[in-house]
Amino acid sequence: NGEIQFSYLTADEALSLTDDETIRQYSGPSQVPNYLGFNLNQERFQNASIRQAFAYAIDKATIIDQLFQGTAQPLSCLFSLPQYVPEGLNAYEYNVDQAKALLEEGGWDGSSVEILTYYTDQLSTDVLTAIQQFMADAGVDLTFQAIDVTTYNQRSEARDYDIVYAGAANGPDPDVLSTHFESKSQNPNVLNRSDISNAD
Repeated sequence: NGEIQFSYLTADEALSLTDDETIRQYSGPSQVPNYLGFNLNQERFQNASIRQAFAYAIDKATIIDQLFQGTAQPLSCLFSLPQYVPEGLNAYEYNVDQAKALLEEGGWDGSSVEILTYYTDQLSTDVLTAIQQFMADAGVDLTFQAIDVTTYNQRSEARDYDIVYAGAANGPDPDVLSTHFESKSQNPNVLNRSDISNAD
């Protein structure tokens, strides 16, 4: 009838429809990759060793295999389109011993950490539960809280969080990431809510 209908699917939904000849599926790199964003106003997260420890502690391959049914891919940066990803980036492959060593090197004080997110779906809950367990294995007491978008925006703009689990809309033009990383984008109403700042 000349109409087009489309829907974004979870991994389980997509796999359940693979044998349905009336449905055509298209897949590709997401332009809204999920990430953990640290509140760099907190002294404990200003230490690169601590942030790297989190990266090593989380078994991304297991999360992708078991929760995303192999349909996702890990990223070494927020560029999801491969043509923009610089070569030679550290992939931070899962290594809990390295994570523990970096936590010790960074002087981790054993304080608890909360991840704040606006994702309320079951898959995101499962992902965060897995992250919680991986961090516990490395010696970090982590909890997470899913809240409505309005409250999330208010708290993140006020820098009232430890870590956020969010999506970074990067689009086909790499310049869009300037809103996430440029020091000029530290206004609370812009997306650099980690307050990333580098003199270079």
